[in-house]
Amino acid sequence: MSSKTQWLLQVALLLGSTVAACWLWSSEQQFSARLVLCLAMTCFSLYRLWQLHLAPQQQTQRLLQALANADLSLQDQQQPATAALLQQIRSQLLQAREQAESRANYLQTLLSQLDVAVLRVSENGEVQEQNPAAQRLQSHTGSLLLEKIHSLLQSSLHHQHNTLQLPDDVLAITIVRTRLQGEWSYLLTLQSIRGPLQQQKVQAYQQLLRVLNHEMANSITPMTSLTESVRQLLQAPEAEDLADAQLALATVQQRGNHLLQFLDKFRSLTQPIHCELSRAPLKPLVDHSLRLLQAQYPQLRWQWQQPEPAEISTEVWCDPALLEQVLLNLATNAIQAVPTGAPVQLSLTVSRRQERMLLDITDNGVGISQDAVSNLFTPFFTTKAKGNGIGLALSRQLLQAMDGELSLLQASPSACFRLDMPA
Repeated sequence: MSSKTQWLLQVALLLGSTVAACWLWSSEQQFSARLVLCLAMTCFSLYRLWQLHLAPQQQTQRLLQALANADLSLQDQQQPATAALLQQIRSQLLQAREQAESRANYLQTLLSQLDVAVLRVSENGEVQEQNPAAQRLQSHTGSLLLEKIHSLLQSSLHHQHNTLQLPDDVLAITIVRTRLQGEWSYLLTLQSIRGPLQQQKVQAYQQLLRVLNHEMANSITPMTSLTESVRQLLQAPEAEDLADAQLALATVQQRGNHLLQFLDKFRSLTQPIHCELSRAPLKPLVDHSLRLLQAQYPQLRWQWQQPEPAEISTEVWCDPALLEQVLLNLATNAIQAVPTGAPVQLSLTVSRRQERMLLDITDNGVGISQDAVSNLFTPFFTTKAKGNGIGLALSRQLLQAMDGELSLLQASPSACFRLDMPA
């Protein structure tokens, strides 16, 4: 029986019982069994009408509760008008559930086949989920891996990308803080980079040996030739021969001094860097460093672009003296990249990325050729006629000693270097 029919029957019963009760009361003027029966029927009709009034709300509540519980089997049999809509909703939810399960199965299969270790770790360092690669890595490293991860998460200097040094391996780690099921946790990926690092080291050593061989050959070859010439001149010395011998010996001395200077520069790159980190405001430090260089090069100008809002701190963890040396090296390179006496304009942009402060320095020079980009930070590599090739290599080492990084952001039309420092 439809809901509308039930409403009509109950209303008719209510009206009939009410009319009958009124007629009996007016005719008998006392309570009788028939009057009590009519009153009972009236109360029952009112109760049924109230139930019919609440029924749609209760049915809607049950449907919503079923949807909240992901129960798609409940049907509204009492309201045919909504049956088609409910069926459509049910079909869409079933399709969405199947798609979600399919994606979840695909991701689960993908994670199980990856060689990259993936873990989900709670804020207190407890591993909540992990793929087989992470399980194999833990079985190989034991508790050491979890201890290093916990220490990294607790560190105030940790950021999205980092490395973990293990006794027999080096791992690249990526950390993403996310909220799952109402709780904050960390999603970590770990991958061994020992092989690529060793390959990079071999390439760096090979490049360094080529530079050393070039510098040593440029000095020793003429020194050997000149020494032989002096020996021949001294066998039968004449006044003119003695002058030539003195000139040859002066040249040998000059090349020897050059070789000693080269070895001193090489030694400076191999010495350990000692730094004392402290929090310092970045902009005043940069302005102070550039003003020092401006006294020697009056054509130097600089301008801050896209400044951060005043309420955002631009302090960084650094050794001010070492960072000043890095800034002086970069500014000197910018001055040497423009024609002599031409104005030098530096554009400075500071930005914050999570717990890192980024400083981009762009000059107005001619840029850097693509051939030179790959060797830009190689010690003693230079494209300048009077360059020594240690400025950028030393600057990168100084920043790395402060948990920072120096990189080339743009090579042309003008060079742009980025300083990445802990905030």
